[in-house]
Amino acid sequence: MQYTGDKMLKKVLVILVTLLLLLPHVAAEEVNPELVTNGGFETVVSGNPTGNWSGTQIDWGEKVSVAVTSENVNSGKNAVKIVNDGTKSPWINIQVPNLIPGATYEVSFWLYAELKTAPQIPVGMSMEFYRGASTNSGGVGSNYVTYPGSTNGKWTMVSEKFKLPYEATMVKMYCRLWAEGYAYFDDVSLKLSETEKFNFTSSHIFHYTEETTATAYANINSFFLDSALEATLRANFYIYDGDTVVDKKLGVTFQNGSASYTYSIPDVLKKKGYAYQLHIDAVDLNGNILDSFDQNLYKYDRPRYIDENGLYHDENGKEVIPVIAYHLNTEDFPLAKEAGFTMFQVDYGCAPVERKAHRENVLNQAAENGLKGVFCLYYNMLNAAHPDIIGNTKKLVEQYKDDPRIFGWLVQDEPLGAGITEEATDLLELAYKTIRDIDPNHPIVIADYSSYVFKESVKYCDVFIPNSYSMDYSGVRAYVEESVKYANGRPVYPNVGAYARGSGTAAELPSGVLLQHFIYQAFMGGAKGVSMYSFSDVVRNPSKVPIYNTVLWEPLCTVLNNELPTFYDLFIHAGEAEKTETSSYAIRKWAREDGDYYLITSLSDAVQSITIPVGKERGFALLGGATTNNLTLGTDSLTASLAGGEVTMFKVFDAANTVQILKNGFSVSKLEVGWTTAKAPEAAERIYACFYKEVNGEKRLVRMVSGSGSTLSIPVFDTDLGYTLKVYAWDAAMRPVGKPGII
Repeated sequence: MQYTGDKMLKKVLVILVTLLLLLPHVAAEEVNPELVTNGGFETVVSGNPTGNWSGTQIDWGEKVSVAVTSENVNSGKNAVKIVNDGTKSPWINIQVPNLIPGATYEVSFWLYAELKTAPQIPVGMSMEFYRGASTNSGGVGSNYVTYPGSTNGKWTMVSEKFKLPYEATMVKMYCRLWAEGYAYFDDVSLKLSETEKFNFTSSHIFHYTEETTATAYANINSFFLDSALEATLRANFYIYDGDTVVDKKLGVTFQNGSASYTYSIPDVLKKKGYAYQLHIDAVDLNGNILDSFDQNLYKYDRPRYIDENGLYHDENGKEVIPVIAYHLNTEDFPLAKEAGFTMFQVDYGCAPVERKAHRENVLNQAAENGLKGVFCLYYNMLNAAHPDIIGNTKKLVEQYKDDPRIFGWLVQDEPLGAGITEEATDLLELAYKTIRDIDPNHPIVIADYSSYVFKESVKYCDVFIPNSYSMDYSGVRAYVEESVKYANGRPVYPNVGAYARGSGTAAELPSGVLLQHFIYQAFMGGAKGVSMYSFSDVVRNPSKVPIYNTVLWEPLCTVLNNELPTFYDLFIHAGEAEKTETSSYAIRKWAREDGDYYLITSLSDAVQSITIPVGKERGFALLGGATTNNLTLGTDSLTASLAGGEVTMFKVFDAANTVQILKNGFSVSKLEVGWTTAKAPEAAERIYACFYKEVNGEKRLVRMVSGSGSTLSIPVFDTDLGYTLKVYAWDAAMRPVGKPGII
């Protein structure tokens, strides 16, 4: 077989690495070539460093620049100088493909920096990880290797080891300056440090008592996967109670790179709140252990307020749609209630035990406005179980474990987003156990980003919030689907991005259409609630403009109050939808007793025209999304014309026995100024439209419009908007025809 290009490189690396397959880890010195081409910027053509570097070709502006220079170098004759006036974050980057998934690499660079400002991330390197050899292959996380400020007039080497996500084979490395000032970069390097032949995982760490089974896996790193190698390997699985084996499965063969073991939760994990141990050995045919894995397993009752379907119920048993507001100031609580929010992020400034008066004030005002708190137990960005604050966590949970003002406990924000580490997962495990041992009522919550870590993050919580700040038409749905896939029934409430990108006059909000689209997409992906970042500071700089002072306010109130209850009911309670999916649009259809419900979502910038056959003698009710101007009725079909990101939701029902109240051919649910049409079955000879107002609890007739035939045009004036309209129809013998229409 002939190998060329990428395939040849991979084959060579596999051969080199497999020379030491009997060892669990391979020493880097054996297979440790430099992976960055022209990392010293020594070769330059027309001002641009060769080797797939990009950034010097960009016009960064008058006071921002990226260029190769010889004026100050660490070694050789060249370096790259980046100048920033603080308005941008200029960079030079390079893509490095053909990496080994799950391997540990060491990145390093030499830095000389003089900075005038020192933001949280001032200068250094950012890295983006991708599944394939291009950025179109899908991102699977990111990482930062930074320096805290100026280097005080000398060159300084910055280095760090990081573990490549198991799904990644390419990294895009950015030498970047976020602060105001200038920085020189030289001798950029990336080398393999250590590679793992196996990786191990499990579907659960914390099990619920009513769950029946869970599964553990031993996987061969996809870089090494080969059918001949696979045949020489086995996996042994054990579950221990102390030193006693309570269950095991030995000699499990690998199929398609994976060996699995499914165990019975009630039979094996008999004790609640107790730490059992899962142990996995990967062995050769002679029983020699090649690699091992250990992990604790627990069983707890499901938190009281989350039912077996993952739905939230308050202390009175009422089902509540979770709609969480991030960054909500107390003075904005009434407006959050008006918009349709039911929960809010209790800022981590409330976390210290000694701030009880402030905390009580916040929670009391929230309760007065029907809002429950998603309580941040972390502060100074430390996990709730961090040694510095775990005592504080225990006291707060003990104090509020029976408090109905609390929705749940948020233990850390984005704990694994920058990478899955043993230290981070150990803290998440301890946080869950610590809280659940005290509080059996409220769910434990984690918010995280980067889809490659979701399968790990969801194991340490009862509610998962993926931070899906997407500007892509299907990005929110993709994040939710990835979360739901691994959540084992735990509910997912994606955090959609309702905030301005940039600051000052350059700040750009998403459109109202896009915000609405994101919320619909969340439930299309399997969400059972939604979060929104943010509320009181949707434009964060310079003046922290709240969302109600922007163009997003009206569409947000509309979608949360008028549309969300309907599509929540459809997605959560109406059963599996009939699905139609193209690259341009998605259709969901539910057949219910009262009619067929449709949701159509545009997934493209281009205007989409989608025609649906609906049959004759049908009535149409617009339930949300685009207006009736986007919908055209044919004799037996309906055509929706949707622009980029637009959605529409409507119902098609049997109109033969109903008096319909219509605008543009669609049933309406509220009075609007202008002409409204009443349409009765054909047998009708007379129609009466009656406007009622309520006086002292009784309805009184204040105006009536009548006409002959089966249709009637009804003028609606400003003064009618507070009234109830009821339309009756009779035949020639003055017998009622159809059910009266009412709005």
